[in-house]
Amino acid sequence: EAERKRQEAHEKAVRSRDLEDVRYLLTRAEFRRFVGRLVNLCGFMVGGFNGSAEVHFAEGKRWIALKLIEEITEADPNAYPKMLIELRTQEDV
Repeated sequence: EAERKRQEAHEKAVRSRDLEDVRYLLTRAEFRRFVGRLVNLCGFMVGGFNGSAEVHFAEGKRWIALKLIEEITEADPNAYPKMLIELRTQEDV
């Protein structure tokens, strides 16, 4: 029981640190642009499934983007919408 509680406390501390790292990185416009490019590269907005190997590969890339967005949103719920606005503005440059 004591070992389980120690492990849970450790995991909670690690998760807290990880989210703090993401929060810090999100303060950097360069990081937000990089993540935006990565999410686009992963085909986040493209869906579809027909069972082919290519679709499985595409869905794997999409899953990575979803996990990245999930992590960012947990760290800062306003960060991803802000990134989308910045990306649209950047396209005009």
